[in-house]
Amino acid sequence: MSGRFSDVVNWLLALLVVCAVCIVCIGISFFLTLNISVLFLHVGNVWHGYVGSQVMADYRRVLTYLQWVPAGLHFQTLPMSRHAALHFVDVKRLVVELQALTLISFLTGGFGIHYAKKNYQLWRLAVLFPRVLALLLVICLMLYLSFNDSFILMHHLLFNNSYWVFSSRTDPIILLLTPSFFAKLFACWSVLSLVASALCWRRIIKLLN
Repeated sequence: MSGRFSDVVNWLLALLVVCAVCIVCIGISFFLTLNISVLFLHVGNVWHGYVGSQVMADYRRVLTYLQWVPAGLHFQTLPMSRHAALHFVDVKRLVVELQALTLISFLTGGFGIHYAKKNYQLWRLAVLFPRVLALLLVICLMLYLSFNDSFILMHHLLFNNSYWVFSSRTDPIILLLTPSFFAKLFACWSVLSLVASALCWRRIIKLLN
């Protein structure tokens, strides 16, 4: 009975480590996608009556605010309503929480891999990794194929207000942040996450050999 219990515990620990590694890959891929998101925006010299370069400068201010700047977000060109400003505060809170989760998962995954290697348990990670990757792939495909509905549902789940509903009249930046733009970001994020996780799986197999 003791041996069976120990085996179950080792499998659960292995699953925890695999999930932690995947969370790290998802987190790093998220921030990489966020920082290259400007590549998915196509703004001409004039954009809805505004100078294109100035609009892009305001968008970069959003990226800087979400990841680094603790103070409030202020645009130099585009108008921004109070509700929009509050929504960006909510988004920043989620980004900070993801940063913390990624760091905790990095420490957990790193310690877990070291423990597994030391105790000859890496084979469990190698067995679980492709299963978790397959699950991630299915989830990503399902979310992408129903992205508009999933995107709206996500907002209802993550935010307890309706500040995320922008009006182009008061917050023209919403004309930049279209559903197709977020769909492209999600696709990029998914691919990077899956590739990074697969590379980690390959690394574990090399450690096992």
